[in-house]
Amino acid sequence: MTGVPVIAADGATVVLGDTTLLAPTTFTVMPGEFWCVTGGNGSGKTTLLRAFLGSRSLTAGSCSVRGEPADMARPPHRRLVASLVEQIPVARDMTLREQVTLVAASWYGNAPESARTRRTGHRAAGIVLTG
Repeated sequence: MTGVPVIAADGATVVLGDTTLLAPTTFTVMPGEFWCVTGGNGSGKTTLLRAFLGSRSLTAGSCSVRGEPADMARPPHRRLVASLVEQIPVARDMTLREQVTLVAASWYGNAPESARTRRTGHRAAGIVLTG
């Protein structure tokens, strides 16, 4: 398949002191592909996802979303990427749809309708974490 990858890592690495949090990682996910990120505790799954969010700085390499560097400071990036990497300490009685609508409304405006009407028209790859 040709075109711009939905997400891509090119030698993405995170080292903190003497500890490697994410060993050099390279892959691409094209539109329509579904990948599963697996690994044991401490293997770098969460660090990798945070790098794609733009909330974890890399010490080497790069992560991109639809050809653009992962950077949470850029509103267009925040519109493309959302995560639930860790448990949310509040609103445990909400459905998934209610929770996503709440998060989307906080990014796109106060009206839940605005969260539902903003669409990019692109199909993104799904990544399921296990481990």
